[in-house]
Amino acid sequence: MWTHKQHEGLQVLRGGAESGRWVVLIPGLVGDVDALESLCRELASTHRLLSWSPRGLYGSAPPADGDYAFGGWLDDLHGLLVRYDIQDALLIGWSAGGRVAIEASARWPDRVAGAVSIAGTWGRPFEELLHAVLDPGSSLFAVLSQASAGVAAGFRLPKWARAAARSTVIAGLLKAFRVTADTTEGRRLSELIARSLDNDLHALLATWRGVSRRGRQPLDADLLRPTLWFAGDHDVLTRVDEARAAATGDQTTFLTVPGGTHFLPLDQPELIHLQIRRFERRLGAWPAGDSANPAAD
Repeated sequence: MWTHKQHEGLQVLRGGAESGRWVVLIPGLVGDVDALESLCRELASTHRLLSWSPRGLYGSAPPADGDYAFGGWLDDLHGLLVRYDIQDALLIGWSAGGRVAIEASARWPDRVAGAVSIAGTWGRPFEELLHAVLDPGSSLFAVLSQASAGVAAGFRLPKWARAAARSTVIAGLLKAFRVTADTTEGRRLSELIARSLDNDLHALLATWRGVSRRGRQPLDADLLRPTLWFAGDHDVLTRVDEARAAATGDQTTFLTVPGGTHFLPLDQPELIHLQIRRFERRLGAWPAGDSANPAAD
């Protein structure tokens, strides 16, 4: 489905149709854009697709200054919009990517027609995950919080640990702690988690901390473009009330998914497909002037 390219250290992925609206897919940390595979296949015949891997992960080079702050995601997205001369794009993000999509639509409304946040990270996702499985007052909670900040650059888990993640044990534990739902595709989730753990663990945890720090901050711009928000009422990483508080503006549609978890793309993909199609009809047709820039390749 994807053609892989390197651009200024980024692993850039292009796919889909030769013409039509640009859809920029912004992944979270688990599994990269593979977590949105079902949605990508739904859109591929009618849209041009673009995605990229976050700095330091999934084939993208680490940031030159070693800073994994959330703002780097926005800088990279803007650079790609400019490089491919993309206008009137539909931005679709999951997890951390959901917040990127919303913030980008507020910053660059001249290049964005609308944005979709699927279980976007609002609040404190890193702490919330630990809260879900541990007592926040326990010594183990404190140890894990400190240890995550002390992982050296270049550290990777041993092969046996990554292989164990590909079993259904991890998916079973997540389900037991209600991080995932009965409808979540367990085997698919195990593969995505294993793929995540193939990364430099320092980069993975540093990026997660950057996302969590950003999640505590309110949205500091007006939403001038239509936005669609999905929030699962069983999401332990972003509570519905935190997401709803961020979803301001007259052109905002907010959908609470009963029984939905943070892994909505794996929980209820058909619902997401349907609602995104409806949302895109609100944005109108792709403009007659095609803004693709073939020279960007």
